[in-house]
Amino acid sequence: MKSIRIVIGLLLAALLAACGGGGGSPGGNPSQPNLVSTAGAEITLLPGAANSYGVSGGVPPYRVANADAATAFGAIDGKVLTVFGVRVGAATVGVIDNAGTAISIDVTVGSSMPLDTTAPATLSLGIGSAFKREFSISGGVAPYDVSSSNAGLVSTALNGTTFTLTGLQPGLVTVTVRDAANVVKTIAVTAASVVPLYTTAQATITLAPGDDAKREFTIGGGTKPYSLTSANEGVVDVEFKKDDDGNEIDDQMVITGKSTGSAIVTVRDAANGVVNITATVAPVVALYTSAPAAVTLPENASYDEYQVFGGVPIAGGGPKYTATSSDESVATAAVGGPSGTTLTITTKDNATGTPKTAIITVRDAVNSSVTITVTVP
Repeated sequence: MKSIRIVIGLLLAALLAACGGGGGSPGGNPSQPNLVSTAGAEITLLPGAANSYGVSGGVPPYRVANADAATAFGAIDGKVLTVFGVRVGAATVGVIDNAGTAISIDVTVGSSMPLDTTAPATLSLGIGSAFKREFSISGGVAPYDVSSSNAGLVSTALNGTTFTLTGLQPGLVTVTVRDAANVVKTIAVTAASVVPLYTTAQATITLAPGDDAKREFTIGGGTKPYSLTSANEGVVDVEFKKDDDGNEIDDQMVITGKSTGSAIVTVRDAANGVVNITATVAPVVALYTSAPAAVTLPENASYDEYQVFGGVPIAGGGPKYTATSSDESVATAAVGGPSGTTLTITTKDNATGTPKTAIITVRDAVNSSVTITVTVP
């Protein structure tokens, strides 16, 4: 910049010399006020902008000398100097009085405010539009441009002075914010899933062999696309659920038992997140209870003499089955006890004198069910 200004100064000096002076004529009036401008020695303008300044002193009339009119130039009307910014860069505008005295104004065409953005220098971004981030740009010279070093990982969208970043795939990219003066700010963006990979399946599941006993689960979190594998496809098969048109649903999986045994089903995401499920395939006795299909029980009593058998017990240390009542004002039901298989039915007060009925439904892990009709006289 210093060398440019030296050249500009030499050009302006040549212009002034051609006009007959640069520091006033030797025979000038010593009481004459010095030539000055309210612009001072340096000004900054935006491209396309103009500012006006006063000129006084010296010997009117005044004129201007433009060293680089393609960048900035001045025009004078009486005692009013107007300087126009044309393009980003630096130029010198000279004001010369009728005695040949000259002053120079260094003009910077650009912004007096440095380019800035509300985005931090480093940023973590979730995957998907739900985690997109919005930031603003200030300073520098408009218009602005925002770009991503890998738009397949992080996309950018610019609207005036606001830009949006959206994570598409996991990885590290550099987002560049650039102004019209080619000044840049960079943002290091890491795109990664905010929610860890998970499934609605328990870590250990049991299922019967055959398509009729297959089980469906949801996959979430992590980074799509997901992949599914079985350690032993002869024992357990896993695949994505299909819609009515035969297209895979990318966040729904189906596990099917093929033969007796155990196998590990692995769910993996694009960022190498892993969830393992131990699936055991075993012959299943139909779900049943020791309670009769229909039973009449006195009001305000609790009966825990029934047991639940067969089906596919719920994995874990709690109850192996669930029980619900169609009308809890008549009777309630729960499965528990030391073995997690004791069915307790509790009847309620019946002050109407008219028999009331509730249907108790017992279910296993694959939603197989058996019902008991309870009448409270």
